[in-house]
Amino acid sequence: MDNEKTDDAVDLYDKVIEETKEEQIYDDIEEIDTKGNKKSIFWLISVFSSTGQFFFGNFFSAFAAEAGVSGGLMGFITSIRNLLSSILQGNIGFLSDKIGCKLIMLIGMILNVAITIPLLFFENTGLLIAVAIIQAFSLSIFIPAWNAVLGDVTKPEFRATFIGRIASIGRLVSVSFSIMIAIIFYLADEVYYGQEILGWTVNIPWRIQYSIAFGIAAFNSIICAILIFTMKETRIEDKEVKRSEMRMAFKDRSFMKFVVFYSLFGLSMSLMWPLNPIIQVNVLNMQFYQIAINTSVFIMIMSITQLFSGRLGDRIGRRPIFLVGGFILVLFPISQLPSIITGNWLWQILGNSIAGLGAGAFFVALGALTLDLAPEDLMGAYSGIREMFFGIAAFIGSLTAGFLVDFLTKHFGLDNSTIYMCIGITILRVLTVVGFFFVAESLPKEKRVNNHRTKIGK
Repeated sequence: MDNEKTDDAVDLYDKVIEETKEEQIYDDIEEIDTKGNKKSIFWLISVFSSTGQFFFGNFFSAFAAEAGVSGGLMGFITSIRNLLSSILQGNIGFLSDKIGCKLIMLIGMILNVAITIPLLFFENTGLLIAVAIIQAFSLSIFIPAWNAVLGDVTKPEFRATFIGRIASIGRLVSVSFSIMIAIIFYLADEVYYGQEILGWTVNIPWRIQYSIAFGIAAFNSIICAILIFTMKETRIEDKEVKRSEMRMAFKDRSFMKFVVFYSLFGLSMSLMWPLNPIIQVNVLNMQFYQIAINTSVFIMIMSITQLFSGRLGDRIGRRPIFLVGGFILVLFPISQLPSIITGNWLWQILGNSIAGLGAGAFFVALGALTLDLAPEDLMGAYSGIREMFFGIAAFIGSLTAGFLVDFLTKHFGLDNSTIYMCIGITILRVLTVVGFFFVAESLPKEKRVNNHRTKIGK
């Protein structure tokens, strides 16, 4: 009996050693091709670009609502940002494939810094519209080039894992900043308000709070621009990309089918975007720290989900992760109802948890699937074309939602209008997410990590 136990123990030990060896081989293969850069440069660019975009994107709409813009104008600002951040991405992506990603990324980030600074001091309606337009344009320059960089340095079988990791780390760092700011403003608004500390009467007006948020966004964008300037180009040198080759994307049936269904789902998603700040500011009267807490919950859950979904996407394929993420995002609009009905902002945490879980799976699979379908010399163009169609759909959806909430409010009141719209948007999301069943898998079984490791073991 003892000998049998000893033999079992030896077999178990041998199995553990073999699995450890395979895992070591896996880790060695997983190393990215940095194209002469230090690996840390990609992580740092992700951290500072994510933090800058986080503080701008998550507080700009709430800032506009605090400044008193109407539902229709909120819809216009949201829609124009969606359109301009996407409409030029196809051409910009092609340009980054042709002349290199570094210069394109640098231009986009510098433009982003320049347009954020006026928000530190001013909030008139004309400025808000100008900022929305130019900042969105800066994203349309930066994003396709950055996506192309990620495609340049990764192999298909490990692409989702790397994209998931690098995106999640960047967002987790931005969350730490947000939580820190939320704590400071909570103490200032709820605990020490009006008290005198070191000769200063504690009172941080909402305008100063948002200026601090935009200041953090500008600072992170400056650091990101410096990092991009020091980065070595990742595009293949002397590779001439002709504009006629870009038309390949429109003739690629698998890719265009994917783009059509993604755009339809984007339209249903964008209907909710102007509604979010209206619910937070006008319905629930949420303060800055409360909005910061909710966005932090969203980003934290999204980041953690990305870590797992990216690796899982390399093992079982992109399509299952894409589908699961899409069906979870369907639930977000209806998850807003408890907070609207009760008037308690804490219910917003439920909705942001659902959104973070769905977005974490959905967008990792989205990025990897797009890069899988693209030829190596057109990764920027494919990513840009995808977002160009998405931006048009999101423009229509957001603009429609803004005017619709104004129309419904006149007849049913703001609270009832937001309830009706949340229910309607949920139904529309259910109808559009079904299209993802017709999207083809982009990572063949033979290229998946589990099969690759099995071959290594043999």
